[in-house]
Amino acid sequence: MKTYDEFRQAIAVRESSGKYNCVNSLGYLGAYQFGKPRLWDLGISIDGWTPQKIDGLPKNMRTISKEDFLKDIELQDGCFRKHVGMLARSIQKRVDARDIEKYTLSGLVAGAHLKGIGGVLDFVQAGNDNQDGYGTKISEYITTFAGYDIA
Repeated sequence: MKTYDEFRQAIAVRESSGKYNCVNSLGYLGAYQFGKPRLWDLGISIDGWTPQKIDGLPKNMRTISKEDFLKDIELQDGCFRKHVGMLARSIQKRVDARDIEKYTLSGLVAGAHLKGIGGVLDFVQAGNDNQDGYGTKISEYITTFAGYDIA
C-alpha cells in the first residue's frame, strides 16, 4: 500500500504541480490549494481574514501574510496533515463502513479535499458527482487517490 507521504505528494502535484508558492485563479493557496476558510478551520488567518459572522480573531488563531504562508513549506505540510486527519475522522463518523471499504479512506479524503465532506456525502449517498470550479469531478479524486495508507 502507498504511504501517507506518497499521498501528500500526489495531492500536491495534482493541485499545484507541487509548487508551494502557487496561487490559482480562484485564490486558493499553496501546494495543496487551501482556501482562506479552510485555513481558518486549521487555525491560520491569512492577512487577518475572518469569516463574516466572526468579530475579531480567537486567541489561538495564528495570523500570517499570504506571502509568508506561500514561503513556509513546513506550515503548509503541517496544515495538510491536520486537514487530512480532520477529514478522515469526519468521514469515519459520517460515512457507512461499506462505502469506506469500497472507495477507501484515502479516496474519500481526497474527494473531501476537493468538494468538502458534504460533497463526499452527496456522492456516496445520492450518487451526485459534483465538480469543482474547474470542472474536476469528485469521482476523479476518489478514484485517483484510493488505496493510500493515510493513518
